[in-house]
Amino acid sequence: FQELTELCNPIANYKQYREAFKRVPPPAVPYIALYLHDLTFIEDGNQDYVDGDARSVINFAKMRMIANVFLAIEKFQRVDFNLQQVQIILGIVV
Repeated sequence: FQELTELCNPIANYKQYREAFKRVPPPAVPYIALYLHDLTFIEDGNQDYVDGDARSVINFAKMRMIANVFLAIEKFQRVDFNLQQVQIILGIVV
């Protein structure tokens, strides 16, 4: 319990979790709320356009940050889970 508590500590933007999850080979199920949190801060903290009201020059740095979040999520969807049926469980359910 203590190890999990330390891993999921929100200090430094979940630094320990992020570092640990980078080492996990796909497939895996990431903590999606963390990615949604990142997207919210990217959206709220960055303008869509770099020239303000003129709205003619797209803020590509912001779009790149958003793309990186989606790529991080997608990384874990590229590999299928190798799930096996457990007959004893299937027998109980049926």
